[in-house]
Amino acid sequence: MKMAICRGIGMRHSSNWLYITASDTLRKKTTVEMRRILTHPYFKIMYGLEIEKDQNSRETIGFVGGGSLTTCSIFGQITGFGAGEMTDREVINHTATEEEKKRVVSLIKGFEGAIFCDDLNKIKDSESLNANNQAVIDTVFDTVFSRKNSNDTPFANIQQRAGTEDVTNGLLELYGIDENPKETIEIQGARFVIMPVIYPDGRLLWEFRYPLHKIEQLRTSVKTGAIFDTQYMQNPTTNDDLVFPKKDLNYFTLDELNKEHSEYNCGAIDVADEGTDCLSFPHGILIGRDFYVTDWIFTKDNTEITAPRVAANISLHKLDLTAIESNNHGAVFCKNVANLTNGYLMPLHNEGNKHSRINHEAINVRLNFFFRSDIEIGSEYYLAMKALTSYHKTKNKEDDAPDSIALLSKVLRTRFPERFY
Repeated sequence: MKMAICRGIGMRHSSNWLYITASDTLRKKTTVEMRRILTHPYFKIMYGLEIEKDQNSRETIGFVGGGSLTTCSIFGQITGFGAGEMTDREVINHTATEEEKKRVVSLIKGFEGAIFCDDLNKIKDSESLNANNQAVIDTVFDTVFSRKNSNDTPFANIQQRAGTEDVTNGLLELYGIDENPKETIEIQGARFVIMPVIYPDGRLLWEFRYPLHKIEQLRTSVKTGAIFDTQYMQNPTTNDDLVFPKKDLNYFTLDELNKEHSEYNCGAIDVADEGTDCLSFPHGILIGRDFYVTDWIFTKDNTEITAPRVAANISLHKLDLTAIESNNHGAVFCKNVANLTNGYLMPLHNEGNKHSRINHEAINVRLNFFFRSDIEIGSEYYLAMKALTSYHKTKNKEDDAPDSIALLSKVLRTRFPERFY
């Protein structure tokens, strides 16, 4: 990667590059190494590159040709820097003649830079699939992508897999890939290169570094066996500590669902009690013993916004019942919603340990609940599912989504005891 960046700079001195990693230590080390390459006498002989003098920034290296190389950590200063060049270029249409293609290609003077992301997730963070992974993904989608100076500026994510919720997984979901690929694939202009330490046909990736007997030691060792699939085979597996693993849930799409067979419409609301909490309101329809979660409000908005939204959803979907947890601020919220809708609201005061309640309802959710697989990335439903499928049997920071699902499960079991466990 370092050599690719340096060679690109050498070939086009006006190109702009952005290197991002999780660790500031790695960022500093990589910056020093690339600076040494770019300032080496032989590099100047080969490419004629001149470094801008009197540079005060340790993060940015400027070139006389107008280009630059900026390095930063994922939660560092990313805004203000860009990769590629701000130029309008004609797009080569697949129906263009060979002469037209050559003419357009002749207008492209060279490689104009790229964004390189290097191991954005820390392995330690991903051991518990905690909030740090989602924060990294949010930064990539909200900030890093916007640093492209033109729509065709390349983006490269180089990563040793760090769990089922790392940046690579976010990119796979972006391109509609549900399962972790076992081999290199190309889709919609993106290429995912998979490099396990040993391929399915028995070929070794680096026999000089990891011969077969060494790989077997890594696979069976007490120290490395648990992370072998994720870090060495690039095939992260679901954590056994999860209450609602993705692979154990049922899924559907709205196109597949025949709402005419609906027997009962209901939902449940976990009200936001603190500033960091989310209001979570999953609702859907019951068909036989299967409950389909068709919609999910999941937001940190204030009551002034959420109460009208909830009331509108209850009326729009003609819910037969909406359960609202009445603990703490829930009772007041229930009254606010009651003033805005004629729908049947059922306040429920939960007692006992929240975590125990969620674990108690988990088997019913895994067996009888169906969740949408056709949701938009970044939607409230998507964020709620992220929170649900990363809820642990042990320590948890976010429990709004699983708590509302557990409440909904309890309501269904109470009203239809003959259908549910």
